[in-house]
Amino acid sequence: AKVVMPADLGRAIHNAGVLNAKSSKRQSTKFESRLAPEDLDEVVIELKRISQKTMTKGKSRKSVSLQPAISWSSFVDCMLMENLPTFTSGHAALHLFIVQRELLGEEMKATGTSQALLMAYEKAKKPVSTSQRGVRVVTALSTAAIILSFAFMGISLD
Repeated sequence: AKVVMPADLGRAIHNAGVLNAKSSKRQSTKFESRLAPEDLDEVVIELKRISQKTMTKGKSRKSVSLQPAISWSSFVDCMLMENLPTFTSGHAALHLFIVQRELLGEEMKATGTSQALLMAYEKAKKPVSTSQRGVRVVTALSTAAIILSFAFMGISLD
């Protein structure tokens, strides 16, 4: 039985990225950085969980092992699901979207959700600038000052 391991998935994503860069003129399919090996482990485990959850309805379910390996047929079935990221949440959903987008490229249907995930990914990968950090600090300090002033006003009215 053929299985997909995280290292195989990493090589496939890299090769698909190279092919997409050569054949595609759109920049929206290109991501700034690659997924870390632990992220690929998480993706494979999530794919296995999703596969067992969706493909084995009505059958007896076995518990999902934490070994990062998935059968080839289950992997292909999961990759072809249009709403794959909706079966999980948080970073796992984003990582699943990235893998699906890299492997399917232009074949992946663009939806409002996919564009939102792309924007969230780009925002998450941008480092916070010093001016943004300064604004956050000033905002936090002013919020604390306002809360304290209400507390002291309440105490002085007593």
